[in-house]
Amino acid sequence: MQAPLQASHVNPPPRIAKVWAQVKEYLRVRFGYELVVSGVQIPRKHLVEAIVAVRGGQERTVRRWLREFEEFHLVKWVSPHVCEVM
Repeated sequence: MQAPLQASHVNPPPRIAKVWAQVKEYLRVRFGYELVVSGVQIPRKHLVEAIVAVRGGQERTVRRWLREFEEFHLVKWVSPHVCEVM
């Protein structure tokens, strides 16, 4: 008997999707990213600046949102200082 198939990408909860949309909009306006779509690589400092602008500058807040984005497969780290949008 085969194991049931699982989706590789789970849709994030609305609160996470909302913050992700705000972060993408900030990246577009501030840094000129035409589209923040799958395959685009973003420096960590740009992503952190966008999170600080949208959610606040506490270190714990930034760590939380970086973790949430990674957990819901919105970003993947290709190096310690660069992430790729999934």
